[in-house]
This record gives sequence, structure tokens and C-alpha cells, in this order.
Amino acid sequence: MKWLLSIALAFSTLFLIGQESSFRAELDTPLIRIGEQLNLTWELRSPAQNEIAWPSWNDTLKGIELLQSSAIDTSYDEENIAIRILRQTHQITSFDSGYYAIPPVYAVVNDSILGSNALLLSVQNVQLDSALVMRDIKGPMEVDYGFWDWLKIYWPWVLLSVLGLILIAIVIYFISKKKDEKIEFIPSKPKIPAHITALEKLKNLEDKKLWQSGEIKEYHSELSEIVREFIEARFSNLALEMTTPEILKDLKGKNLAKEPYDLVADLLPLTDMAKFAKLKPIGDENETAMKQAVAFVQHTKERKEDLNVE
Repeated sequence: MKWLLSIALAFSTLFLIGQESSFRAELDTPLIRIGEQLNLTWELRSPAQNEIAWPSWNDTLKGIELLQSSAIDTSYDEENIAIRILRQTHQITSFDSGYYAIPPVYAVVNDSILGSNALLLSVQNVQLDSALVMRDIKGPMEVDYGFWDWLKIYWPWVLLSVLGLILIAIVIYFISKKKDEKIEFIPSKPKIPAHITALEKLKNLEDKKLWQSGEIKEYHSELSEIVREFIEARFSNLALEMTTPEILKDLKGKNLAKEPYDLVADLLPLTDMAKFAKLKPIGDENETAMKQAVAFVQHTKERKEDLNVE
């Protein structure tokens, strides 16, 4: 019994919607010639409180092509403002002669389906007048076309060509001018080996006789700087920015021989003490520090085979 009640309720709902709502499709004209355009209008009238799901165009409609569709227009019945009118216009055409059925389309009104009426469109061929005389296509016409007309069209290309020629001429000029210039060869100065520079500085320091004049701190500061500059140039490290333990660790990593390593390991700590701890070495220690520096440079200097000197 429940299913009978459901069916009865559904039919009663459809009956009420049919009484209150209407959905109509209309053509401007039922007859066109091939290629002519016409409008197909959908109009749905329903109480304003109803919910409407609008249909979409059927792309598979045989023989009929959709050109464009308008937006859905909303208005209200002048005699009964409670009735809302939805309207959409489709511009269509056909390029095949014959009769084409436009089936109903369906909208949803409050979860119930409401269909429009079906339409029939007749498309006819264009009738030719047999009395007309066929004529040749009109021949070509002569048009005045001069240099300035051509230049108005192609002036960008002409301008680019002129600029290109000017650029080529400038390049050729500078190339030819460069060939005429005499190339003066300036030989590069030979690189002075690090040990020669260091030995010269040590000799100059010794000639100053700083420690003999009581300037012991200045003497050891300069001695330390000369040795560190030599280590930095000879072993490619940053000895001037490194502490003495860092320098010794780096030299060990370079597999420095024991004798030169022992020399610098005795020399640098002594110079540090003289510079920072206000230690005042005695005369023999000052002389020994100079001899250690010279011996260290001599033991670690670059050989001819290292310098590629014949």
C-alpha cells in the first residue's frame, strides 16, 4: 500500500506543478533557407518561490547548429507579480535541407521534471533563377602604387637594413684601425722567489740593529712577520692570520722535514713571547733567532726544479 501512496503523491505533485508552471519553446519561424539564422526561445513561467534547474543545450541535435546563447533573463508577470518568467534565446542555423525535429527540453521545478513542447524546423535550398545570365568574374583592377606606397609598408625592414649596414661599417672600421696599430709587447716582470724576498728582509732587519739598541719587541715582531710572510708565500696558507700552533699544525700536514720544522717550532714561540709577554731575550737568543730564521728559509726554499728554471 505504501508504494501505491507514493505513486499517487508523485502524480498529484506533477499535476500541481502543471497547473502552476509552464515551459514553452518557440521558433521565430518554422521555415528558413540553408544558412539563414533564427532564434529558438525557451520560456518557463512558475511561482517565484519555486526552485528551478535550467536545462542546457543538446550538442547532439542533428542537423542544427548552435551559434550563440543569451544569458537567462528573469522577469515577472505584469498581471501576477508572484509568477516569475525565465527566458533564454538560442541563435541557431542549419546547412542541410530537410525537416528537423527539435525535441522537448526538460527543467526541474522543485525536484519535479517539467518538459517543453516539441518543434519542427524546415530548411529549404536556395532556388536559383534560371533566367539569370552567368558572367565572368570581374577582372583585376589597376591601382597606383609607387615607391612611397611601398616604403610606407616596408619602412621597418628598410630601417633595420640601413642600421645593419652602418653597424657592419663601424665594425670593419675598428678592425682595420686595430690592425694598423702597433702592438707594444710589455714583458711581464719575473716573479721573485719567496726565499729571496725573505732573505733580503732578514738582512735589512739585521742591519737595523734593533735589539742591540734595546728595541727587542720591535725586533722580534718584524722577525716574526718576515718568517710568516715567507711561510704564507711558500706553503700557500694564511700564516699571517694564523696563530703559532695553527702554523705548526699546518706545516706538519705538509710533511715538512724535521730539521726546518724544529727551527720554526723554536723560533715562533720565542717571538710570540717577546711580542706579547714582554719577554726580553738575551743577546745570544736574539742572534740565534736570526740564524734560525735564515736557516729555515734556506732549508725550505724552492729549488730550480720546483721553479722550472733551467
